[in-house]
Amino acid sequence: MTDNRKVTKLEEQRLYSFTREHFVEYFDVQIELVDHLATAIEDKWQEDTKVSFEDALNRVFKTFGIFGFSDIVEERGKALSKRYLKKIFKITVSNLKLPKILSSLAIASLLFVVTKFFSNSVIPSLVAFASTVLVATIFTFKQHRKWKSKDIKIMAAAFTNNYLYAFLNILIQIVIQGFPRVFLNDGYTAFTVSDPIIFIVMFATALFWFVMYESSISLEDDIENSFDKYLKLAH
Repeated sequence: MTDNRKVTKLEEQRLYSFTREHFVEYFDVQIELVDHLATAIEDKWQEDTKVSFEDALNRVFKTFGIFGFSDIVEERGKALSKRYLKKIFKITVSNLKLPKILSSLAIASLLFVVTKFFSNSVIPSLVAFASTVLVATIFTFKQHRKWKSKDIKIMAAAFTNNYLYAFLNILIQIVIQGFPRVFLNDGYTAFTVSDPIIFIVMFATALFWFVMYESSISLEDDIENSFDKYLKLAH
């Protein structure tokens, strides 16, 4: 053996199997662990070239302590959440700036004008918001089923699904809480003090939709990268 012995592809596949055996179910977490394990094993070989792969692996695994990989999985989840929330925040901020904010303002303005045109009838806005919720629901479940149908679990996909469900819930709550209090007030007349509130509800809903859609596309890039690596490993 040479002093620069490297982990082979077959041994790398064994490392992925090893992480699964120790309850690491998410492939993107497995990727990080395998990289760490491979580096540590190669360091062991630098110290003693006669150590077998399995012995080196067991020695490295012992350094993780009695909880094994559980701490790493938890840390990975926290880091992933922090990174994705940062992404979502940036996307939200970008949608509150020109020129993107014009899209949300345009939709809110259109709904507002339509409501006024129909003599303050709540029906046009209800139809518009119900359609928005329906589209958001279909989009959310479509994304969920897309990654659920794969033969691997990806933490980024799980996070994205949870995020989409949270956004959908917010969207639904805007409609449920907003319409009874804003549109169905007794004695409501054209351009009363409630008009700004009506417009804000419409704007918020449009904004949530754009942020939800753009964020899901952005987060999906990470999922695709993990899945591409999985396919390469499998073949």
